[in-house]
Amino acid sequence: DVDALELMGKGDQALPEVQGKTKEHLTGLLERASETEFPQLVEEYRQEYEGITDEHGRGIEIDYETAARQSHDAYRQHIRQAMFVALYSQFEDEFERLCDHLGERRGLTLQAPDLAGRGIRRSRHYFIKVLKIAVPEGLWECCRRNR
Repeated sequence: DVDALELMGKGDQALPEVQGKTKEHLTGLLERASETEFPQLVEEYRQEYEGITDEHGRGIEIDYETAARQSHDAYRQHIRQAMFVALYSQFEDEFERLCDHLGERRGLTLQAPDLAGRGIRRSRHYFIKVLKIAVPEGLWECCRRNR
């Protein structure tokens, strides 16, 4: 989570809220948010579900803390997935721009979007086949495994 936030604070598309912040600062920020967020969530669950009864009018016993923890964990998972998609998309765009920039500097008229395929795979083909840039052995496999 901290590494993703740190990446989101770098480059042309940086989020101002995290831009220039150290890992220590971001870690503290996440810890403080978690410490204040969870108790609030438990209380919200308590208020929302207090007094609920089953079909026979009996009160239903609810473990508010467990319910809140499950909701909180699901929320964090959704945030991680959204951040991954955003970072992947940004990398895909930047990689294509890099390919096009290098192609222009070499005076090539063929650009990455002119090739078949899409996204990182298309830019990879352009990088290797058109620009003829050597890539360290295993780099693409490493990237693919960590998707």
